[in-house]
Parts: sequence; C-alpha cells; structure tokens
Amino acid sequence: MVDDGLGGGIGDGLLRFGALLAAAAVLALGIIQRQGNTDVRWLLALAASAPFFTILLWPRLPDDLPTFNRTVVRLGTLLGVAFLLTSIHLVRLQVIRGDELATTTRTTASGDIVANPRLLLQEETRQRGRIVDRVGNVMAGVEQMPDGTFMRTYPAKDSSYLTGYYSPALYGTTGLEAQFDDYLTGAAGDNPFVTLQRDLLHRPLVGNDLVLTLDPTLQHAAEQGLAGRPGAVVALDPRTGAVLAMASDPHIDPQQLVLDPRKDTQQEVARARAYWAAVTAPDARDPLLLRVTQGLYVPGSIFKTITASAALDAGVTSVDRVYSDPGEIVIDGHKIVELNRPAPVKDNYTLTEGYLYSLNVVFAQVAVNDLGTVRMDDYAKRFGIGQPIPFGTILPGNKPDLPVVPSRLSEDPNYLSSKTALADTGFGQGELLMTPMEMALVASAMANDGKMPQPYLVGEIRSPDGKTIRRAKPKTWQTPVSAQAANKVKQLMLESVDRGGSVDAKIDGLVIGGK
Repeated sequence: MVDDGLGGGIGDGLLRFGALLAAAAVLALGIIQRQGNTDVRWLLALAASAPFFTILLWPRLPDDLPTFNRTVVRLGTLLGVAFLLTSIHLVRLQVIRGDELATTTRTTASGDIVANPRLLLQEETRQRGRIVDRVGNVMAGVEQMPDGTFMRTYPAKDSSYLTGYYSPALYGTTGLEAQFDDYLTGAAGDNPFVTLQRDLLHRPLVGNDLVLTLDPTLQHAAEQGLAGRPGAVVALDPRTGAVLAMASDPHIDPQQLVLDPRKDTQQEVARARAYWAAVTAPDARDPLLLRVTQGLYVPGSIFKTITASAALDAGVTSVDRVYSDPGEIVIDGHKIVELNRPAPVKDNYTLTEGYLYSLNVVFAQVAVNDLGTVRMDDYAKRFGIGQPIPFGTILPGNKPDLPVVPSRLSEDPNYLSSKTALADTGFGQGELLMTPMEMALVASAMANDGKMPQPYLVGEIRSPDGKTIRRAKPKTWQTPVSAQAANKVKQLMLESVDRGGSVDAKIDGLVIGGK
C-alpha cells in the first residue's frame, strides 16, 4: 500500500496535472501584470502558487514507512517547494527583469544617486558615437581622457540641446541620445558576427554616428529669430519631411549635466546638481520642454489654412464665393467682432479676401454654414489632429526620432456640436491646441499637392568607418485634401504674402507663401 494523502490512481494524476496548470496560470498572471506595483503582485502570485506546487510534488509513501522517515520526506518536500519558488523568483529577476534592474537608478533621501557601477564604468570606457548636422558640424561629440575613458561633449552652443542630454552618472539620457542609444553605443548596427568577435576578444565597442537633416545656416537663423524669446521655430522640406531647422527657447545646455573626470568629482556633482535645480525650478519656463514637438499653443489664424482647404476639398465653397462681413456677426448669441477689415465701408468679401486679410467673421461662416460639425471633425482627423505624429522613419518598429505630443481639436469631444464653438474653431480659437510641428506639416501639405510628409530629424546612421548603416526613407503620413484644394490654398498663401496680411514676410527675389 502507498499513502500520499491525495488519493491514488487516475484521480491522483488528474489532481497533480490540475495543480500544475493552476501554478502555471498563477505565475503567468503575476508575470504579465504591467501596471501598478508589479513586484508586490508577483510575490503574491508566487505565494499563491506554493500550495499547487506542494500538491504537484507531494510524495507517495508506503503505509509501513516509519513516522520519522515519513516526516523527514515530507519536510524535505516542503523545503524543495521553497527552493523551487526561490529559483523561479531568481529566474524572473535575472531573465525577465535583468535589463531593467541593471539600468535602474534611484535617488536616496539625501540626494545621492544609486546606480549600477559596472554600467557606469562601461559607459565611461565606451567611445560613444557622434551626432552631427547635415554638413558634419558636431552637435554631440566625445573627448578621450588621459586614463582612456571618454567624456561626452556638446560644442554647438545654439543647437546641441536638440540632441537631448547624456548624463549616465546623474540624470540619465533623453532625446536623440536616448532614442538612438543602441546605435550610439555600438550595441546595434554592426554585423552580428563582428559584435560577437568583439565580445569574445574583449574589444571595446565604438558607437555609430547620427547624421541629422539640420541645415546649419537655417538653424542659426531660427535661433537668432527667437533671440531668447520663449517659443519655437521649425522648417521642413515639404517634399520629404526632413527637418531643416528646429529651434526651441528657452533650452538647456547639456554640457552642464556632464561630469568632467579631470576635475574634482564632488565639485562636479555639486555643479551639475545646481544647474539641474535651476532648470527645473518653477520659474525656469520649462527649458527641458522641446517646444517644437511638445509645446501646445492656440494656433489662431494659421488654422484658417485647415478650414479653407477642408471647405474647398469638400466642395462646399470656392475661392470666389462672397461672404458678408459688416464688422461683426452674432451666432447663437455669441458676438464675433471683426478686427481685420481692410476697408470699413466694404461689407462683402470673397473667401480669397477673407484669407488674405484674416477675417474671422468670414471663417466663422465657413465653419458653421459650409463645413459643419461632422466635416470639421473629419478633416481635423485627416490632418492628424489628435494623433501622435510619427516623427522619424529610420528606427525599427516605428520608433520615433523624438516623441511628439498630439495636437488637440477640443478637450470636450462634444465641443463642436455648439455653433459658437464651431465658429471659434474655424478661425483658430476655441479649445484648439497645436504643436508647431503639426502646423508646419499643414503648410507642407499645401506645398506638396495635399500630401503631408512624415517628418524626420535623423537622416542617416553611419558606422565608425563612415559606411551608411540606415538611411531615412521619405514617406507620406496623411493626404488630408486633394491636390486641387491644396494648390488653391497654396495660391492663397502666396497672395497673402504678396499683398495680404502676411506681407511682412515678403523677401525680394524669393517666392514665399504664408499665413
């Protein structure tokens, strides 16, 4: 006779198989939980699986086995279950969470940074790739120290902030430095056999270079145009989506977050922390915010470009259609006063004149009477409003060069059901919030036969020997309006600069359109 405390035969087998399935299900539930305190949930799942593993491993013992021997075997089984659970936990820590734990940093109550010292030493001894503009000007470089380690440098005072910052000892990595870290460190991009050979021979990895699409002349002009004023400037090639200039002010100096190993460590840490405290202070005006892609602004009259192109594309108006504008209009009790009429005695204006002189009364009528709620919402979606802009074409898995905050048509999804809200939206007010990148793409669509390109900042990734590993491939993101409608609005933009409200943008010898 055999006594296992579980029954025998087929029933015993089914019970053990059920216990195995239950243990696996509980552990799987603990592993796949990705929100909240995952460690607590995992430990609870591990504890909950213990009874099932006990049933699975509980020994079948002969009836005539002495009590002492029986107790020893069963105690050994319980210890075996405990050892099994500990092993499962260690496998989770090393395999599933290994990379996460190795790269985790924490700040103590005293302000000290706790991080994996091996990773920090690895970063210091690795020659990180450079980040350069389209003509080779270095925006993020490396300098080798006398002891063989490397220090990150940011020599381009007016544009290095666009790369993000690289501060592994203190504040981590952001921007392009973070998004392209695998390529900049050399972990990605090489032939796998070359990487394996380097690992076997313990040869240090040399990072790959990023070549940005920035034109240094345009970038300098953008920075000079801002002249320290809070705001953003972005210039795109409308045919490809390549970013030619991208400026944001205020911004950080990433060099201030780099620790110089040639100087006293404590003093360097104190200096970097003081700078960090200054740029994160409430009155610092968010210098860590890249306003081109993350700043949300009320677009104002430039949104009339979307309203006009949508109405023309839908066929509900024409550039010659006449609208009444006696100086004000009342829509459901909401008075809209016209401030831009070029001639106080003139009460009728075409759509072309409404665009050229930026007449709010005209565009309120286009939005309410011509487009309506459904069309306005539909065309906003066609222009990508409310969607994250896919900024970048070069990284695998559609990973962006830089994250972009989605623009917003309204906070309340039912906002446009009101005629007054629809009118305000039509001329760029209401609850609209747009990123500069979004509006640059709108202008690009008008210049590119209605095709809105997918923007990108990184044009190439090159190996240390100068070979191109990856190259950006221009793509069309959206086609919100037809070529006919886009070309009509393009003509409106050209006339607006030539003889309308945007005449200040006119430059002799250049063909310029704008709003």
